[in-house]
Amino acid sequence: MNKSEQLKFQFQTDLFEKICGLETLREAFKAVKRNKGAPGIDGITIEKYEENLEENLKQLKIEVLSWKVSVKYSHLYPHNPFCYFPLKFH
Repeated sequence: MNKSEQLKFQFQTDLFEKICGLETLREAFKAVKRNKGAPGIDGITIEKYEENLEENLKQLKIEVLSWKVSVKYSHLYPHNPFCYFPLKFH
């Protein structure tokens, strides 16, 4: 990976860690609750998730940050070198 790719990767990694911050996750949960989001594939309702919200958000952060990251970039807008499709997670 050349220096330019390293900088782009670091920027996206830092951004991903910020997105996974507890305050951001808390705000996201509030938005889902406000919009009356449906249970996920696991069947857990908003009410059930909220019963242990802080622990659930901490666990979510740990799980998401442990995903493996694949360094593959796709330009969304060729005229803007800073506009990349997000990292691919698996």
